[in-house]
Amino acid sequence: RKSPLKTGHFAESMPSNFWADPYANRLCEVIFERSHNQFRLKALDMKPRFFLIYFSIFLFGSALITGALWFVYSANIQIQRARIETKEIQIVKLQRIRIATHFYDITSDLDVISDFHELRQLADSLQGHPTEELKGDFISFSIRKGHYDQIRFLDKSGNEIIRVNYNKGNPEIVPETRLLNKAHRYYFKESMAIGKNQTYISPLDLNIENNQVESPLKPMIRFGTPIISSLNDKAGV
Repeated sequence: RKSPLKTGHFAESMPSNFWADPYANRLCEVIFERSHNQFRLKALDMKPRFFLIYFSIFLFGSALITGALWFVYSANIQIQRARIETKEIQIVKLQRIRIATHFYDITSDLDVISDFHELRQLADSLQGHPTEELKGDFISFSIRKGHYDQIRFLDKSGNEIIRVNYNKGNPEIVPETRLLNKAHRYYFKESMAIGKNQTYISPLDLNIENNQVESPLKPMIRFGTPIISSLNDKAGV
């Protein structure tokens, strides 16, 4: 008899001796084997697809994680760089203030030296004027300040009239036989060119004595101001 092919009615529609028939059993085995083989083929066919899907998801996830990590790393580097730059700018500003303050102190000291009474008298009468008291003033000033390598007075021709060397804390007056002419040196020319109560500040360079660079090397910054006589003439630096 015919029966509708519905799963719930399949067992009910079979005769009682159906399963005892060897042909029926073989038919079921063939159907089952074909269904199983088709399932295996479908499973084998799905493996490459599953691998590709899994691999694609893995690559996308890896790229996403790598991108996120790189973004965090780059942001952290930018933050660190900004902090370092800010710190360096602050250090430069502080150093600029310190240098400016130090330079102001030096120019103030130069104003004090240029107002020495003995130096004013020497500016009015260079020839034959005693310099012993002025030399003592230079020595005392060098000891008191403790950071000037040389304190000197040069006449308008560039000749050293008085020079005191700090000498590592033991200031000494340079003998007249060792005094030099500095007319050719740029700092003398620049100092003579400026006006009254002005200060020349040289660039940083190495000290030169007797036309040779002093050894061991001694970096120097020179501060100069013209000395004006009572006749309003430049008597020297």
